[in-house]
Amino acid sequence: GFKSKSNKKFDAQLKLEKNEEGKVTIAFDFENIGPQYAEGVSCPVCNGRLVKTSFGFGCENYKPNKTGCNFNVGEIAGKTLSLDQLTQSSVCPTLRVSRFLRKQ
Repeated sequence: GFKSKSNKKFDAQLKLEKNEEGKVTIAFDFENIGPQYAEGVSCPVCNGRLVKTSFGFGCENYKPNKTGCNFNVGEIAGKTLSLDQLTQSSVCPTLRVSRFLRKQ
């Protein structure tokens, strides 16, 4: 993934383009981006594949009108989950995330 000037994350591929003068430039290609799946991890609700989203991970069977699976996970107590933590949590019943801060 990439980060924009405003620090937002986005996915794209890089493509080489040649202009009229023959100069080669690099540009973002947003059209040929496929979903990124979390390998070896399945949805605990419907057993579908988990796909990486802008907020974390969600079930590929998600439907906005709540007719499909609505499982998603991104943060737990303000900590963003990594793919490693997600795969460990599917194997282990207890998810271990370190360095939580208590609100004061």
